[in-house]
Amino acid sequence: MLRRKNNMSPIEIKDGSDDRKYFTIVPNFILNHSSANDQSLYLQMKRIAGDGGTCEAGYRYFTKQLHIGFKAYQKSIEYLLEHNWIEFVGQKRVMTSGGRQSLNIYKVNNIWSTNNQYYGGGAKSNHLDGRGGAENKKRVVPKITQGGAESEHKNNCEEELKEDETEKCKKNKKTPREQMEKGLKQFLEKKQ
Repeated sequence: MLRRKNNMSPIEIKDGSDDRKYFTIVPNFILNHSSANDQSLYLQMKRIAGDGGTCEAGYRYFTKQLHIGFKAYQKSIEYLLEHNWIEFVGQKRVMTSGGRQSLNIYKVNNIWSTNNQYYGGGAKSNHLDGRGGAENKKRVVPKITQGGAESEHKNNCEEELKEDETEKCKKNKKTPREQMEKGLKQFLEKKQ
């Protein structure tokens, strides 16, 4: 939203090109600092809100869409609100098949500057918790998880292992094949 000089009323510009109609962009900060439910709920809310809009959908829609229960939905809403990624705007009365009901309306906040600062190395995180982040003021370095796509780390470990094995072989003056044969022989002797 742009503001005119002298703080006059804001000028709102909407992109009518529809080139972003079929995808939603989510900051990596959301993906790396929240649970799967939080991420999914945020994504759905951002999709519904569109550019600069509000999210007007009931909890039944989200629980059905995300395949989660009401408690999980409520926990994620609280998490998103607590971190100021969304904000409660108000309520709206709508007619449903079950009669008139109140619908909470949320605005998806712009956190791109936080995302860019964090990944650009400029910000120090101090508001993360155990649900996906860490409670320290340094940038979080993700842990290596089993089965993950951390190929560079895996390759480094394999190289270190190979170097260690080579050093052991040099000390014992045996080739890796000779060591393997010796180990196999010992195994078979114990088995008998």
